[in-house]
Amino acid sequence: MEHFSKYNKPNIKIVYEYLIPIAIQIVIFLILVFLHRVVNLGGYIQSPEVVNGSVSSPTVGRLVYLIINPFLIATAIFFALRFNKKEKHLYTFICANVAGILLWQFLGEDFWHFSVGGIHFLTLETIEALPLIFVLIAGLVFFALKKEKNWALWLILVVFSYNWLGHYLTEGFYPLVANSLPFYMWAIIISITVCVPSSLFSIYLGVYASKDTKGRYLSSILTFATISILVMSIIHS
Repeated sequence: MEHFSKYNKPNIKIVYEYLIPIAIQIVIFLILVFLHRVVNLGGYIQSPEVVNGSVSSPTVGRLVYLIINPFLIATAIFFALRFNKKEKHLYTFICANVAGILLWQFLGEDFWHFSVGGIHFLTLETIEALPLIFVLIAGLVFFALKKEKNWALWLILVVFSYNWLGHYLTEGFYPLVANSLPFYMWAIIISITVCVPSSLFSIYLGVYASKDTKGRYLSSILTFATISILVMSIIHS
C-alpha cells in the first residue's frame, strides 16, 4: 500500500484532494444513472421472465444501450490510458470512473435481461455468482499487491468492483439469511456492520493516512462506495 502511511498531518491541500473527487463521483454517477434511464424506453423485444427471483425487462431501450455501451466503455478506457501516460491523474480518475460504472451497467444491470435460445445470461447479484465474487476479490488483492500496475486499469477495476460488491452485499447475500431475517433487517445489518465502519475508515485514510494524490483518490472511491451502499441499504430498509 505505497499510497498510505499510519498518519499524516492533514492540511487544506489534502482535504481538497480528498473531497473534490467525491464531488466528481457524485456528478458522474448522476449523469450515468440519468443516461441509463433510456433502458425503460420502447416496448419489449422478448417476453419478461422471472430470472433468479427478478423479472427481466428486455426493452428496445435496454438493447440499444447494450449496443452503444461497449463503444462508450472503450472510449472511456482509451482516454483513461492516454491521460495516465501523461500523468494527468485527475482526468485519469474521471475517465476510469466513467468506464467502471458503464462496465457494471453493461454486465450487471442490463445483460441478463435478454436470453438466447431461452437461456438468460448470469445475473451477477444472485447466489449463483458467489464463486465469481471470490475470483473478483482475489483479483483485487493480487492487483493491489502488484508493484507495477497500470493505474488507470486498476481504478476501472476498483470502480467496477465496488458497484458489484455493493449490489451483492445488499441483494446477493440475502438469500442465505432470507429464512430468518426480513429484507429490511438485513439492510440495517449491512449498514451498521459494513457501511458505517468502512465509511469512517475511508475518511481516516483520505484525510490522515494518504501519502499522495493517488491515495486520496482511492480513499474518495471507498468513501463514495460505502456511503452509496449505506444510502441504498437505508432506502431498502
